[in-house]
Parts: sequence; structure tokens; C-alpha cells
Amino acid sequence: MERRLVAILAADIVGYSRLMAEDELGTFNELKSRQSKLLLPLLTTHRGRLFKTTGDGFLIEFASALDAVNCATSLQLANRDADAERPADRQLSMRVGVALADALVEDGDVFGTGVNVAARLQSIAKTGGICVSASVMEQVKGKISFEARARGPQELKNLPEPIAVYDIDLRSCNATVVNAVAAGGLPLPKLPSVAVLPFDDMSADAQHQYFSDGLSEDLIAELSRFRSLFVIARNSSFRYRGGNVDVGKVGRDLGVQYVVEGSVQTDHKHVRVIVQLVDSRSGHHVWADRFDAQVDDLFAVQDEITRNIASRVNNRLERAELDSIRRGATPNLRAFDLWLKGADAHERSTPDALGAAKEFYARAIEADPLFSRPYAGLAEITYLESVFSGWGDPRSFSLDSLELARKAVELDEQDAQGHSVLSWIYLSLRQFPLARLHMKQAERLNPNDADIAMLRASELAFLGEATAALEVAHQAMRQNPFHPDWYVSELAVVLFLSGRYAEMQALFDLIPEIYPHTPAWRAAAFALEGDEARAGEAAARFEGNIRKLWRGESGATAHQFASWFVEHLPMAREVDLDRLRTGLRGAGLLGAR
Repeated sequence: MERRLVAILAADIVGYSRLMAEDELGTFNELKSRQSKLLLPLLTTHRGRLFKTTGDGFLIEFASALDAVNCATSLQLANRDADAERPADRQLSMRVGVALADALVEDGDVFGTGVNVAARLQSIAKTGGICVSASVMEQVKGKISFEARARGPQELKNLPEPIAVYDIDLRSCNATVVNAVAAGGLPLPKLPSVAVLPFDDMSADAQHQYFSDGLSEDLIAELSRFRSLFVIARNSSFRYRGGNVDVGKVGRDLGVQYVVEGSVQTDHKHVRVIVQLVDSRSGHHVWADRFDAQVDDLFAVQDEITRNIASRVNNRLERAELDSIRRGATPNLRAFDLWLKGADAHERSTPDALGAAKEFYARAIEADPLFSRPYAGLAEITYLESVFSGWGDPRSFSLDSLELARKAVELDEQDAQGHSVLSWIYLSLRQFPLARLHMKQAERLNPNDADIAMLRASELAFLGEATAALEVAHQAMRQNPFHPDWYVSELAVVLFLSGRYAEMQALFDLIPEIYPHTPAWRAAAFALEGDEARAGEAAARFEGNIRKLWRGESGATAHQFASWFVEHLPMAREVDLDRLRTGLRGAGLLGAR
């Protein structure tokens, strides 16, 4: 147990019990959506650490009172905007309290008077408001651009003396001010930083949207190869699709200096690409150009765009680095077209979409058997399918995925995705040296790919390097501030392997259980924390999930499910496996030794 000075933010949904009674599923889904889309990006922006959830509330630790207040303000304004689209009686208004105090920290959980004070301040905050202690105001005075009004000393439940409190006046806040504050909380990287927005599709045929998306996505991939640049991931930059985009807001939201935007107009024979590079801080157009070409010259056009942007964003790039750009693209435009459609479906990640993606990838390979990218896509989907349907099988799927990933790397050794997928498959086969080799190769080839970085974090944790894994995971989330839920799930497992169970549980509380084995991690952690009741509940969910997916011998028990799960986890250290087994035994999922 350690003691440290921290700022604590406590938040709670007003009238949550009534909302659940009236529409349990709708309220639950809306709360989860807001936690994922609003809260998690703000944690990255303001350097907060979620350490506990309480059903309709949560507790966050900050090293700085200013970060805590800025996060609280941004959260309330974002939540207010989300409520504006809902009927008055269905709004999920919050109360927030912020306190500063010396606290005790053990196994990732925070204890002490500061936590109690934050919770009490939250309880007396106005609906949709923020209440902070006088000690917090002393720390942020002169550093905030909004007003705070003194309420005077307040007697709070179970606290011996009254505490002077202030209300943040949200009427004095506006989105521009708060976003500017957020930009200060998310400093520009030392490297030149860029976000590529989805190009507008100006074609007559609306079905060509995937083509313009593919061009934008490929441009992100090409720029990401430069170690001298910091490139925001597709998932975050593509949030700004459609409508009139405020480039300044994009720069502030994502913490980047430069924004690339453009449009594509194409027919069966010609393509026109208009692209511009904008300094998000000044609004100045650094560069703009138009490219007209025959469809057969598409790759040459894309190369030219990449080189122009890269040279203007970072004039220190050497010619040798520019010339090193390679792609596993194909001269066969039909194969490339099919791959783009497959990648578009792959991104949606629903079962139906993944099935469609497999079909498009297979047709792309048929059109050009030497095109590497569809092999890598098929390898990834084949592996993912096993997570949901391969329970009880001897994992023959790994061999199918392995051959596909090997083929992708063989056809294009410079494509990071193929190496990343191959690395994960080698890890699942417990071939740790090969997994590490291809993991490093993927990182070297594309240091800016946030998805690859997040998978690398998971691999490092399974290889016994949990501390390094946490650093890589947080960097991935910085590069992809609006990350998908699977990032959170992977980080939660890294936290388990770091022994930080309370933080792990708090993260899992924020997202749906997207993998069938997630409850097993939760059950083990609850048991290791001594919470037998919740360990049993999680164990029952795990058993129910796996029973639906089990393809092994009939009549298998929960112990067999858990044993199969542990036996197939690619952990390099026996001490990590022993800790998981201990937790699963405590949850009743494994028998005694």
C-alpha cells in the first residue's frame, strides 16, 4: 500500500433507478455507449485513471486537480450534448464531484477520505453540474477559463467538519473553450502530427464510397510508415465523415497539428482526387493540389499524394525514406477493388460483415493470387472466428490462419498487417521467439498503426512484459483517441496480468463483454480480490457463453471449459498461468490441484 496526493472525480447518473425501471435495456445500452464514446476518450485526453465503477457511476484518479476539473467540465458538456437528442424524461444527466486529498492506493484501488469527499460532493452537485472542494479551487485558480461560484461551507454526510465547496458555472463554458483546454491536456506530439479525414465521395454512384474510404485508409497506412511522423489511426479520424468539418476542432480533438482532407470523383475510366493539407492551429492551407488520372494510374496518383503530404509535413524527411515506401498493391484493378470492398466490410466487424469480407478477399485472391493484402485479411478473420466458435477443437484453425498469414508475408515482406497477424498466430501456437520476431517487424514497418500497437501490447503482456505492455497500450490509445471497445478489453487483460484487478474490473464495466471468455478473467480477478459473490456470477456467465460454443465432447462441465481456456492461453510465464488458475479455482471454475 502506498500513499499519494491525488484528485478524485466521482460521477453518478441522476434518476438511474427510475430510468432502468422504465426501460432497462435501452438505459443500460445508452449508458454503456456514453461510457465508451465519451468517457474513455476523455480519460486519454486528461490522463485520468478509472479505478472503480458503481453501476451508474464511476471514480477516476488524476495526478493533477486541473486535469480532473477539465475532464469533469468536458464530460458534462459532452453528456449535455448527448442528452439534447433525447426526450427530457429519458436523459442521463450526471452529477460530478471533485476532491483533492492524500489517499491510500493498493492493487490499483484508491481508499481514504478523498474518495469519500468526492462522493459526497457529487451527491450535493446540481443535476448536470460539478461541485469541487476549496482545495481543488486553490490548485486551479487562474488556470481555468470558466467561472466557479462559492457555496460556502457544507456539512457532508459522515465527515466531521464542514467543507468549503464551489460550483463550476457551466454557463460560462462553451465548446470552443473546453476543446482548447482539452488540447492543452493532450499536447502535440514532438513529431509532426497529422490526421487524414475520410475523403468525400463526389461520384454519381453512391456505392463508390468504399473507394474513397479505401484511398483515405491507404494514405493513412502509407504515412504511418514514417517514423518521423505521428499519424492518427483510421478509427479516430473517420469519426469526422460527412458534413462541414471544423479543421480546428479536429486538431484539438485529436491533438494534431496538420489535417488532410480531400475528395474523390471517379467513373469506370477516370479518377480525380482533390487534396489539401491544413494547419489546424492557424487554418492556413499548407498545400493543395488536384490529380487527374486514368483509373489504371490510381497507384501512381496515390504515391504522388503521399510524397507531397509527407514532404510538406516534415521537410526533414530524407529522400531515401520517401523512396522506401512500398505497398503490397496489385496492378490488377479488379483485385484491388475487391480488396477495398473486403476491407470495408472487415471494418464493420459484425458476423455478417465478416462473412462478406471473407468472400471479397477470396475473390480478390482469385483475381490476383500474388496480391498480399487479402491473404492477411483472411488470416485475421479465420483466427477471430475461432475465438467465437472454436471452443473444444484442437485449434486446427491456427494452421489455416498460419498458412494464409505466411503467404501474405511471403508476397510482401514490407506489409505490417501480415507480420502482425502472423505474430499473433505464432503466439497462439506458443512459438514465442517467432511471435516476438514478427511483432517487432510489424512495429518497425508501421510504427503509427494503433491497431497493431494494441495487439503488440497484448502480446507483450502474454510474454511476461506487462509494464512495457501498458506503455504500448496507452500509446495506441493516444494515436486512436476514439478507439473501439476491443482496445479496452485488451488493456483490461494487460491490467490483470499486471495484478491491477480493480482497474481491470472498472474498464470491463464500461464496455460490453465482447469475447465469450471475458467473464473468466473477471471471475478470476473477483476471486483473487476475495469477492466470492461476484466471482460466482462471472463464472456462471462464462459457463453459459462457452456451453453455446462448445465443440468438444458432449456433457462437458464448467471445469472442462475453464481447463481448455487455460491450456490454450499463450502465456510464456508459468507464474502468470498459476495466478490465473488460482483465481479460477477461487471462482469455482477449476477443481483443486
